[in-house]
This record gives sequence, structure tokens and C-alpha cells, in this order.
Amino acid sequence: VDTIPLVGEKTVAQAVDAVARLPRAAILVLAGSLMGGEISHAVDRVKDAGIPVIALRMAGSVPEHADLVVTDPIQAGVFAVMHVSGKAVFDIKRVRGRQF
Repeated sequence: VDTIPLVGEKTVAQAVDAVARLPRAAILVLAGSLMGGEISHAVDRVKDAGIPVIALRMAGSVPEHADLVVTDPIQAGVFAVMHVSGKAVFDIKRVRGRQF
């Protein structure tokens, strides 16, 4: 689990792309107020690498590219932990495309 405060479309897009190169990354949670453009393309590349993406509800196009959109950051974290946990009974594929 890591939290990185970043500013700027290029910087955030580079960080999102880097997630796909992390050997133990299992899910990505994006929290912000406005994300789109190159960040959305980076989200698609991370998803193509097999890493699901949860985004908070925000302005911009990232929520349209995420697997799951939630309004509460705590809820996003719970969904993420449940997805990677071997004990939880939760599959992000079953709620893909939904908003909570």
C-alpha cells in the first residue's frame, strides 16, 4: 500500500504507468478531483497489464476508464483490500463498470 501526492497530468500519468511495472501491484486506487487526458490512457494501459483500477468519483474522463467508481475513499480502500485478500469473498470483475 502506498500513497503518493502528485500534481500535473504528465506526472500522474507516469506514476500510473509505473504501477504496471511493479511486480507485486495487484490493484490501483486513484483519488483526485480532476483526472483525464493522458491519465485515462495510462489507466487503460494498466488495465491491459491485468491490474484493476478503482477511481473516486471525480471530474474528467478517468472514471469512465476505471473498473469501479466509488464516492468514498474509505470504501475504495475496502474494495481494494477485499479484492487482493485471499480471505474475502469479493471479485471486482462482478461489479466492473458500476458506481457506488
